[in-house]
Amino acid sequence: MSNFVLKFKLRTEIYQEHILEKRFEIARKIYNTLTTKTTKRYQELTKTKKYR
Repeated sequence: MSNFVLKFKLRTEIYQEHILEKRFEIARKIYNTLTTKTTKRYQELTKTKKYR
């Protein structure tokens, strides 16, 4: 199976770039928070007697 990636330069105005940067930063923070929380929950779950 072959994969190909085609990249195009996104033509944006400066204000659009700022909006995108802010939204990507928000998405990154949400992702990191959810990853941390689910990892902690999983670790706690594996400690329980019922799970084992």
